[in-house]
Amino acid sequence: MKFKKNIRKIVGLSSFISMSSFATNLPVSTTPLDLDTSFNSSGLVQFNYGDSTAVDARSYFYDVESTTDGKVIAVGHVSRASVNGAYDMLIVKYNQDGTLDTSFDSDGKLIMPMLDDARLGSVAIQPDGKIIVLAITREVDKPFQVQVMRFNINGALDTSFGDSGKYTLVNPDKELRGKDLAIASNGDILFMAHEFLEKSFGIQKYQTKIIKLDSSGAVAPGFNLAYVDSVHVGDSSEHSIEMEQLSLDDSDNIYVSGRMIGVSNSSHTRRYTMLAGKYNINGDPLTFGNLGADSNFWYLHSDLTDTAPSGVPQSNNILNTSLVLPNGDVVSAGCDATGLSRLQKQTSSGDFVTAFGNNGVQTFDNLTSAGGGEECINELAYHQNIGLIAVGNDSNEQMVFTIDSLTGSLTQLSSGKLIPSSTGTSPNGRLDAISVLKNGKILVSGTTGVPFSSGNTVESALMVHIGESLPDATNNIDVMNFASVNDAPLSSQVTSVADTATISPSGTVTASVLNGAVIRNGGDRRLTGLLGISDGDSLQLSHTSANEVSGSKTTSLIVRAGQVGHHRNNRSWNTGNEVFNFTSIASAADTVPDSFVLQPTSTTLYQLAVIAISNTITVSGINADTPISVTDGEYSINGEGYISTDGIVQQGDTVSVRHTTATCTSCTQTTTLDIGGVIANFESTTIETDTTPDPIPLNHNYSETPLPNETITFNDVITVTGINAPTEVSISASALYSINGGTFTSDTGTVNNNDVISVRYDASAIYNGAKSVEMLIGGISTHFHSTTAEKDTTPANFSFGVVNNVAISTLVTSTPLTVSEINAPTAISIVNGEYSINDGAFMTSASTVSDEDKVIVRHTSSDKNDVTSITELTIGGVVGTFSTKTEPLDDKVNHNSSGGALGVGLLSLLLISGFRRIREL
Repeated sequence: MKFKKNIRKIVGLSSFISMSSFATNLPVSTTPLDLDTSFNSSGLVQFNYGDSTAVDARSYFYDVESTTDGKVIAVGHVSRASVNGAYDMLIVKYNQDGTLDTSFDSDGKLIMPMLDDARLGSVAIQPDGKIIVLAITREVDKPFQVQVMRFNINGALDTSFGDSGKYTLVNPDKELRGKDLAIASNGDILFMAHEFLEKSFGIQKYQTKIIKLDSSGAVAPGFNLAYVDSVHVGDSSEHSIEMEQLSLDDSDNIYVSGRMIGVSNSSHTRRYTMLAGKYNINGDPLTFGNLGADSNFWYLHSDLTDTAPSGVPQSNNILNTSLVLPNGDVVSAGCDATGLSRLQKQTSSGDFVTAFGNNGVQTFDNLTSAGGGEECINELAYHQNIGLIAVGNDSNEQMVFTIDSLTGSLTQLSSGKLIPSSTGTSPNGRLDAISVLKNGKILVSGTTGVPFSSGNTVESALMVHIGESLPDATNNIDVMNFASVNDAPLSSQVTSVADTATISPSGTVTASVLNGAVIRNGGDRRLTGLLGISDGDSLQLSHTSANEVSGSKTTSLIVRAGQVGHHRNNRSWNTGNEVFNFTSIASAADTVPDSFVLQPTSTTLYQLAVIAISNTITVSGINADTPISVTDGEYSINGEGYISTDGIVQQGDTVSVRHTTATCTSCTQTTTLDIGGVIANFESTTIETDTTPDPIPLNHNYSETPLPNETITFNDVITVTGINAPTEVSISASALYSINGGTFTSDTGTVNNNDVISVRYDASAIYNGAKSVEMLIGGISTHFHSTTAEKDTTPANFSFGVVNNVAISTLVTSTPLTVSEINAPTAISIVNGEYSINDGAFMTSASTVSDEDKVIVRHTSSDKNDVTSITELTIGGVVGTFSTKTEPLDDKVNHNSSGGALGVGLLSLLLISGFRRIREL
């Protein structure tokens, strides 16, 4: 029983004590509760197992169990050296004579620090001897978390369990307290914890969690119970559900015992009721008790409100423990509010067994010391020849007593100062746990010097009582030997050598197998679960070996040879069973793989600068994580992404490598793969040099008709293909080329595959002249042709038109003419006037014009009225005229008579002046 409500006061104390001596010279008796002097010569050990030498150093025991071979495992915690108030986990293994078993962690005791504070509360032993413990750990200023851990027989943490030996239950915002631990018949592990909910109306409210793990330490699927928090009594809406222990029946049904604290909605008064419940192994509720809709629970008080009867306690009222008897009845024990120890016996459906005590309830007042306060039973055990055995205490004294399991009557009591500290300075102490050894002796563990202690008086305590031999088996089986197999391949089927069962008297016994199978009388059939073994059967044990190097796997054959001992919380084996184990140990680490070959996936040569991937190899010949590295490339494991960093491979992994091929022709690129020191190269070779391009058109004709000496460009005329290396390119003198839009050059150069070439040169210097240039690419010739236009000096017809009604003797200028449809300088001449080219000076002499030149002409109008003046301009033989006609005489007279003549004269004067300015310019 672990981390009970009273323990909350103990584990918070910070004290350290030094090692002490064993108590000796206790009286010898022949009654079951007399101490067994063959254990440490007195039947009692009180000792501080911690390494701390502080004044207030402490050492606690909270649980005790026996192993299948009759040794003793006690667990608790000790003060952490040099850290006041912090603890380390403690596991101690004893031989049957009370000496420490030095095969366990070399000295018989394991002190294990974890985080900043670590405390053990519960222990259960697997048939193979491995040790399951329930602990709470925490960091400074953080809440406790719960951890389930498994240790090998030698005290080493079993790293094959959970996450490197442990399963952790953590809630970063809420305190967790481990309460109890159980092992089901198939090896599954159940553990129970309190989870702090909130503080309400002055009460610390908890809810109880139950978790099921499989034997590997992983959460078992299909378990439907998360919280034991669906219990409600009366109209109280505030509850704290605090279950203390788990017990199992032969069907692995789960019984929980504890208490509920209710707070009434009006006065907020605390009220207590004992509580017990039942679930199946899948976490589904089963009928047990009287709690209405929550019919899987039994309660003592149905009303926790302000109107509750006066008998409803407002102080302690709890069932600390329970166990299932061989006939299926359930006995629960704890204490009531009057300070009496209480036991109650119910059927598997929750009905009280009236023959037990007073209608199923029995109370005791075993401790009557002054000031001792209430007494309480902390744990129960069952012995077939003795009955029920209970341990407990009040604040001054301790008690161990036996009860008739049928009537509830007290049959023997040992009480008083049972475990004084070895220093003799404190008579107080607690008894928390009880177990029955294979030989029928009774183990009791506790702690001296609590709760009223100071200085080095808090010591781990262990008592062994004489007890009685367990009932004789109906049939006995001789020891069977299944020799261990060392260097077993990882994750492989391993089978023991055969041994023959010898049963006396000759007959059949019932057995079960855990963590493996039995092969009976040869063949391939592997049997699991319950089976019968007959005298003379040839048996082999078989299992799949561990999947990690040096990991062990044990199969247990558990022979139930008649009526034997009983476990409260462990159905994987019973005290008194014969357990035969077969163990395999995985091979020592082999990280040297079989040789391997890396080959290209293509039989052809590779193109330049492409990805080349090797064949896929399967790693073989190793049994442990093996380093892998690569040089000048990348590797992929099991088809994942390619990487170049060092990594790890395992047996059966697939690996391929890749790299980028060389950028030169006929070049080899090499990647080296190293697995566990075995090296192989992957090589790729690029194709041979090819500088002969694909066919190129022999001739390229310029699409337009350039003028003589015009610079022409064949843009992007050639895309070079069919080469795989830089290839020489050249061009005729006076021509240029450009690669991929670069600078034009006439120098010999090189091109690469898919380069694009443009060509530029000046056309022929003559009209109707042809010109060709040659380009060589990798020795392949291609030509670029152009022909200039024929000479044309005959422009388009033109005329400057007629200007009428101009003043006499006036200089008149034509509108501009743009010369067109010629492509060479063309003769120009004028008769009876002047002309100007492109706004140049007016002239009368012959000259030449070009296409697009601008020409204007001018002349002076006649000095007579109504007379036309004509200027003829000849360009390339085409004549165009410019005419002006002076105004009629009548118009002149009319203008003079009206004053208009003066205006015309002034206008003519202005025009003449303007033309002169133009000529001067």
